[in-house]
Amino acid sequence: QKRLMLPAWLGTDTAFNQNLTGKDRHIMQEMIEEWPFFQTQVNMLEMVLSKADIEISGRYDQHLVPEHLQPLGEELRQRLSSLINRVNEIMNQGELLQNSPEIKQTLDLRHPYTDPLHLLQIELIKRCRSSNSNQLEQAHKALLVTIAGIAASMRNTG
Repeated sequence: QKRLMLPAWLGTDTAFNQNLTGKDRHIMQEMIEEWPFFQTQVNMLEMVLSKADIEISGRYDQHLVPEHLQPLGEELRQRLSSLINRVNEIMNQGELLQNSPEIKQTLDLRHPYTDPLHLLQIELIKRCRSSNSNQLEQAHKALLVTIAGIAASMRNTG
């Protein structure tokens, strides 16, 4: 729920970075134009990437991850950012979902609701980690509500 969407893209970033040099870039763009299956795969990837949020992910790390493990999160966020740039490159667009304004608008409308849930979830996780038994039950119940709210907002990528 920390908005990195790792299962959807980790590994794909390496493939895209390796194949976006010289003639291979042209081949990938040709594949998008001429291969419906590949186009669908990239469109689905683009939709999931648009649900990722590098800033929110960083906040989870900043508040919940031990300092010695934070470089891993930084590396993953850099890889995510790079993949977003690569997808935009091969789709000849300036931003994700530029060619799907209806989907973009739907996702953009959710941010004012999901972003506060993420911030609340971060705080509740901190409280669950440090609370006594009386406060733990209340914090745990509230945490479950944030999990359900974020999952409902993210829909198919929960």
